[in-house]
Amino acid sequence: MKKNLSVLYIILLTILNYSCKTGNTELLVMDNFYPWCIVAYDSMERNPSERVAMLKKMNFSKYAYDWRDRHLESTAEELSLANENDIEIISVWLWLNAKRDSTNNL
Repeated sequence: MKKNLSVLYIILLTILNYSCKTGNTELLVMDNFYPWCIVAYDSMERNPSERVAMLKKMNFSKYAYDWRDRHLESTAEELSLANENDIEIISVWLWLNAKRDSTNNL
């Protein structure tokens, strides 16, 4: 996990450095950032309504939905709650088996 955080910090510092050097602060607007891996790696194991409330409190209007098998039962609820709260799910994590799956057969 520390390696992932290091990479994230490098990316953020690169964006900040670029923005400061060029004076282009458009990259730093909140709408350009979105959380990902908040479902599968949530140490507090929030349920869908708690997760949507957290996103709203943090002023996020979109996120990437990822999951593990234990989340499948609540996926429909989460997608519905996000929609009801004007939170856009901009991507969904999928596991594809190259021997079994295809884009036309999911």
